[in-house]
Amino acid sequence: MISEGCVVFTSSENLIKSLRVNYTALTCAVIWRNLIVLAHNFIIFIAVMIYANLPVTWNSLLIIPGLFLVSINGVWIITLVGLLSSRYRDIQQVTASILQVAMFVTPIFWSPQQLGARLAKFVDFNVLYHFVDVLRAPLLGRAPSLWTYAMVLACTVMGWALTVIIYSRFRRRLAYWL
Repeated sequence: MISEGCVVFTSSENLIKSLRVNYTALTCAVIWRNLIVLAHNFIIFIAVMIYANLPVTWNSLLIIPGLFLVSINGVWIITLVGLLSSRYRDIQQVTASILQVAMFVTPIFWSPQQLGARLAKFVDFNVLYHFVDVLRAPLLGRAPSLWTYAMVLACTVMGWALTVIIYSRFRRRLAYWL
């Protein structure tokens, strides 16, 4: 979502320059497109659940608020990186590089327990881990921790505040940057 968000406004350059368009609708279209892809991929997860005899528990329903939180955060992230990438075209390559490194330092391919007690704080303050965990934990049949929800909600509030400040100041210049 973040990589695709970097080009949300530059890929819609003709639309933005020729019509009066709501920029938030463009960012929501990216979110919607990614949710549709997730729904298609979720069919594979259901097949694996049936094959592995994984039970569906009440904790599994926590995927709904998790998807909501990730989608709400996706709107401000896409708006912010899309706006920055419209002004500074190199942001797209920088973002791709940062996301590649973040993929390996975030417990996606490895578990946080492998770090031991000494480096556990590293995972506790890794925001990307909490965004992954808010979706992964319900799919594995367990509830995300309260710390995970607190980190995601704190990121939501701070991210929206920053994006509203930057977006309200620079949205009129977007068409000229393209």
